[in-house]
Amino acid sequence: MRVKYIFFVLSACLLWSCADEQSAMQIDPSRYFTMAQMKKPNPGGRSAQTAEAPATAFNLGDLRASKEFLFLLGNAADQSIFNVKLSVDDPSFAVSPKQISELPGRNADNTSLIPLVSVGAIHGRRLDGVGTTAIMDMGTHNATVTLEGKIVSNGDSITVRSTFVMTLDAKVMDAALYSDGQEKNLATPDNLWGNVGDESGLTYRREYYVTWTTAQIKNTGNVPFTLLVIEPADNNADGVIVNVSMVIQPGETIKFADHMPNPMGATVIFDGQGTVTDLSRLQLGTDGRAYTSMTFYN
Repeated sequence: MRVKYIFFVLSACLLWSCADEQSAMQIDPSRYFTMAQMKKPNPGGRSAQTAEAPATAFNLGDLRASKEFLFLLGNAADQSIFNVKLSVDDPSFAVSPKQISELPGRNADNTSLIPLVSVGAIHGRRLDGVGTTAIMDMGTHNATVTLEGKIVSNGDSITVRSTFVMTLDAKVMDAALYSDGQEKNLATPDNLWGNVGDESGLTYRREYYVTWTTAQIKNTGNVPFTLLVIEPADNNADGVIVNVSMVIQPGETIKFADHMPNPMGATVIFDGQGTVTDLSRLQLGTDGRAYTSMTFYN
């Protein structure tokens, strides 16, 4: 009788071991980790935030400036994953946290707390403090976030790894200024206006000299911007104070003389609705708009 009992116990242990191994092998090693993006609710929604279903690729949409994206991190297996490491292959992106000691499985008792993963896209301003950073090139960017950890199956340590692709469209406000058929170098102004003291929050403005009959602006970025031309006073005594606003689409060129009388001198503002720009070319005010001064010669 004792021999039968020992045989039964050994058989049961073997079956349990095989079941554990089969359960572990039923999941593709690249599918242990799951991520679901956290999103703001629709207008009138009750919850503070909602989550999409888990996926392996995420379209993060348009990026006008640095932004943080949040994801729910899950474990699709029954057993815990240990020593989880997170990384991203593009220096224009940042992932946090870098490491998690344990990600409980579905059958664990301590699954009430769901880890959050932050993926930051760095585009023109710092995510972790004040100041500016380099901007991304205009257009589509793809970054791969990799999660790697260890599971224990039948006493063996097995590496599991999942990858998630983040795609976004980086927007940049940019413009080209032309006079007499030649492009002006926006990084090298003809003059500097000091003590401007206006809504820009700037202490000075860059000034450019252009010929009125040939002066043109082209939208060389990939986002529309509103161009405002504001004459501070009736400088040329023509009885008109110019205050013109127009939207210029990417690739579009406008000629100043086609839209307004000659203001002689004006503040020219580029409003890209908070879109970052190359600060060596366009000088941003504290309100996120770019400010220049222009003198128009006949």
